[in-house]
Amino acid sequence: MIGGALHPRMYYKGPLYSVIVTAKILRDSGTTADIVVMVQISYKSNATSLPQDEIDLLTSVGIQIKYLPKFAAEIHENFYSIIMEKFRILEMIEYSRVLFLDSDILPRCHLDYIFEESEPVITTTTTTTTNEGISPSLLLKENVVLSWKDEPGHAGFFLLTPGPNKYTEMEQIIQRIEETSLKLPYPFWDEEIGWGHRFNHRTDYWRSQSGVIGTLWNWLGSFTDQGLIYYWCKYHEQSTSIIIGDDVENWGTNENGVLVLEETIRGSPLRHCHVELNETRKVHPMGIIDTLLEAANLGLKVMLRWRIDLNVRLTNLTYYQMN
Repeated sequence: MIGGALHPRMYYKGPLYSVIVTAKILRDSGTTADIVVMVQISYKSNATSLPQDEIDLLTSVGIQIKYLPKFAAEIHENFYSIIMEKFRILEMIEYSRVLFLDSDILPRCHLDYIFEESEPVITTTTTTTTNEGISPSLLLKENVVLSWKDEPGHAGFFLLTPGPNKYTEMEQIIQRIEETSLKLPYPFWDEEIGWGHRFNHRTDYWRSQSGVIGTLWNWLGSFTDQGLIYYWCKYHEQSTSIIIGDDVENWGTNENGVLVLEETIRGSPLRHCHVELNETRKVHPMGIIDTLLEAANLGLKVMLRWRIDLNVRLTNLTYYQMN
């Protein structure tokens, strides 16, 4: 997603080019998934679309452009509001699953295996599951959250299942918590309730890749997108997989409708989901999950710089690692 596009004081071309680089990598590695970039033109601009040369760049690598509504007033166009716009993927009901990547996430290979491990496959024969024709071997639920170094949820990489009225439901959650928080003293956030759930200290808690265990909504970004994505998947939808280092926790409801941890799959279960790169014919394990785990374990932020011409020939792709 690219917000604040064409704002006179906001440079959006970096994220734009990052999306193009990502799409080029995904296409070259054989993805069959649609790639969509959500673009929100700045309230300060009279334009209704990107310049034609930028549209040509995006479409040349098979990127579809989805324009989001502009903010109604300049005061709403801030970082907090813009990052919450990413959840508009819930409106994309033409898809059964949508995998969101921040523009600064660089995959190492295509990510179709994440869809395949989450999406039920209709077969021609009856399987051993209670749902006839549904593959019983899926590792992931219909919503997937990736834990981070010290946080239980990473808002730059997640899988959601869109549906009618789901985005409206999320907007209602945001509005309710914002109205409640405004009545609180500074910093206007209830660490006990968070986005609407009080943790049970015995059986209900969150954990991160580094082993942090918590029962408060007090991690980095808990009051913004990184808290909301965790609440939405685990406590609102009540059906999610949480990838925590080498473990995958699968959460769902029991026969009484109570949220329970159904299983914890240990030992890097997703590492068997290999991706064969078209050009090199090499097998790459895990793809982006490896990249994120390495970055988390090192405590580094991966920065990118690049130059790209109108024919999308990538030159001088350089990685900068910063503390």
